[in-house]
Amino acid sequence: MKKHFSIKNFCTKEELESVLDYYSALDYAEEQSNKRARRKNMDYHDPDILIMRDIIEPKLKKYFPGSFVSAATFTNWIEHVEIHTDSWQPDENKNKKLGYALLIPLKIEPEHIETSTIVFDQHLKEENSASVVKFDEQEEWNIDKNINLDQSLMNAKTDSVISREFYEKYLTHTSYTDVKNLSPTRYVWNVGDAIVWDRKLLHTSENFNKNLKSKLHMVFLINFNS
Repeated sequence: MKKHFSIKNFCTKEELESVLDYYSALDYAEEQSNKRARRKNMDYHDPDILIMRDIIEPKLKKYFPGSFVSAATFTNWIEHVEIHTDSWQPDENKNKKLGYALLIPLKIEPEHIETSTIVFDQHLKEENSASVVKFDEQEEWNIDKNINLDQSLMNAKTDSVISREFYEKYLTHTSYTDVKNLSPTRYVWNVGDAIVWDRKLLHTSENFNKNLKSKLHMVFLINFNS
């Protein structure tokens, strides 16, 4: 399976309506929210709340056999998100095989604004130098959430280099030195589609358009039993 890709119409219009109704009834998770993003806990594993599992579990069986949801949440972004990975989560079972992140856009305000998530072909190698290397499927992986990104990306070497034009259009919230030797793929947000990437991979939002007020998504971090 590819390391990152998109799935058209991952959720139907009816499913999205149900999800948004459920989202609207939830309280904000203040401890997990900040000035850039407001989060709501999905309670995906609560045995008394079935709505999200009823929608998502059949899709996981179809597209990702043998997978399970390790973590899930709603996030409404009001500013850009930095370059990061989804490979580190607290209290996660380290005996399971790290899988994918599934981001499903739910709402963009105003809805006519185009926005995207940018996924890179690189990840961070767990060494003292924390250099960026091309993705190696067999490599052991773990990343500390407090890693120094500037130093980590200093020695990146790939076959493609981000152009100044691409950088100025989408990535000025990052340092050009950090990203210039990374290989990006831009996934435009379409409500109901799924943007999927290996949890080890570096990724970020694009620049937050000055006319964009907010962008709401639900995200599922999945692992595999073997």
